[in-house]
Amino acid sequence: MENSHFKFLLIGALAIVLINFMTAAYAGTIYEASGCEIRITIKIAFSGADNATIQAWVKDIESVWNGYTYGDCKCPVKVSVDWKSITGSCEQNPQPGYHCIDVTQDYAHDTAGKIYRGYMKGVSAKGTDTLGWWSLHMNEPLPGVQGTIHDAAHEAGHMLGLQDDYNATSNTYGENIMGLTWGDKAKPIQAQINKIVETNLGSNACQKQCCCGNKKIDEGEECDPSVKPTGCEEGALCVSCKCFVIIEPKCGDGKVNGNEECDYKSSNNTCKQGEECNSDCKCVKIESNFKITITDPEDGETIDDVIYVKAKVEGNESEIEKVKFYVDGESVYTDEEEPWKWQLDPEEFDEGEHTIKVRAYDKEGNTTEDEIEIEIVYSS
Repeated sequence: MENSHFKFLLIGALAIVLINFMTAAYAGTIYEASGCEIRITIKIAFSGADNATIQAWVKDIESVWNGYTYGDCKCPVKVSVDWKSITGSCEQNPQPGYHCIDVTQDYAHDTAGKIYRGYMKGVSAKGTDTLGWWSLHMNEPLPGVQGTIHDAAHEAGHMLGLQDDYNATSNTYGENIMGLTWGDKAKPIQAQINKIVETNLGSNACQKQCCCGNKKIDEGEECDPSVKPTGCEEGALCVSCKCFVIIEPKCGDGKVNGNEECDYKSSNNTCKQGEECNSDCKCVKIESNFKITITDPEDGETIDDVIYVKAKVEGNESEIEKVKFYVDGESVYTDEEEPWKWQLDPEEFDEGEHTIKVRAYDKEGNTTEDEIEIEIVYSS
């Protein structure tokens, strides 16, 4: 069979009937502009799929739809999926406020014999939630098509109000996630992000004040703290992109002035957690009276199968409140009781070297940490 036919199988009707766009009050998608961050939550109920399958689809949706910004000030757009598994079909067990997906083992066929891996059934502008049908073959590879398939991410685009951008009959596909679900073009384009945000939150979702700190002095700003020099005259401090004159700044005057990191007489502690302000108005690390050590795996060990990363706390262990686990600086798990451990699945990370770090917190906010290097290889 020709590749073009395989492409039709892949996306031929991933979403054949969609969609009059819904506001945050309807259709299971919530839009929020909080400060300089735009948050979008897609709420999906699944009937007929196990948790592992659902989690794989959710991971695909979030990986494809994150990493984008909106507006001149580049406010981050963060997309997350709030999902649940239900018993009974979507029609038998409707889920108000959720997109509801019936999942089956088999493909769907229309009267012309065309095969569908999944589709959305449409949504009403008056509050009816989106319904859809997906097969368990969503995201599976197909002969003649190279690379990861992103069927679930495509369907999520419909839940965000986007139409299909392809014509399988003429074999034309827009170079974006609504046109292609395979290859390096299977991702949103900026115009789609703009449409989603502006339709639901308006064109002012990313305010001008969000530009403060973007390494340039924009219109309406007197300065920018991320620019050196900031744009203020000598003796003035750039705060929220406005210049404020400092009169004889002095460590211990109760204010954070000039090059001070903190002020030991200020009631507002500007130091990070686990630090304190010394007499020189510098933030220094609080020396903790306990220690954490990664006991397994060993530093430099090669990992090719699922293991537990284990840690041991010495000192005031009874006062430990939690232990956080990190991979390459990103928090991956928080354990709140002994034994302190986290299950590492190497297939969730790229092959190669990674840094594993653990950080223990006591009830007073003091911390201590340890880290090791590992190498991940995929077992053949």
